[in-house]
Amino acid sequence: LMKVWFRVDASSEMGIGHLMRCLALAQLLDEVGIEVCFYVKDETRAIALSRHDWVGKIQVVPDSLTYAQEIDWIASQCGFDEVSVFVLDGYQFSAEYREILKNALSKKARLVLFDDTNNSGQLFADVVINSADNADLLNYKQTAPDALLCLGTDYRVLRREFSILPQHTFSRRNSLSIMMGGSDVNNLSIQILKGL
Repeated sequence: LMKVWFRVDASSEMGIGHLMRCLALAQLLDEVGIEVCFYVKDETRAIALSRHDWVGKIQVVPDSLTYAQEIDWIASQCGFDEVSVFVLDGYQFSAEYREILKNALSKKARLVLFDDTNNSGQLFADVVINSADNADLLNYKQTAPDALLCLGTDYRVLRREFSILPQHTFSRRNSLSIMMGGSDVNNLSIQILKGL
């Protein structure tokens, strides 16, 4: 059985975008019978479990650990020998973290990195995913020379709620979705809703 582990976080300060794109990938993997597990901080766990469409197990990473200790702790939970793919998503994971993680994984495991800006040093990834329009201009050949590069809009992942839509005629639809991102740092949501 193929196993894919995710290390990602979300919070009121950082937003939930990283978690949501990992969830989208996890939903696709879950549909084809691949086991997924998320390693997250406690606040992220609460956000994940508040969703009606959550898939995958959740392991809470203790807040007291340094990033180097965190990798050892994750390995101790199930052993890196069992994981096929390890997906990392978040600006807090430095080049040092990525290098330690890559070296800790078994030789058969692949490190997949969701990235947005390619501005954090060497990536140490086997696969880099950046679905931005300009991703091919970000010089990933310098920071991930041996990686499979999944760049551009063809690599956008969508959660089930956006990819599996009910087939209703326009006159029978009873809802409207307004996308404002994963956080509302300027507290505009309520104002916009009142305006509508």
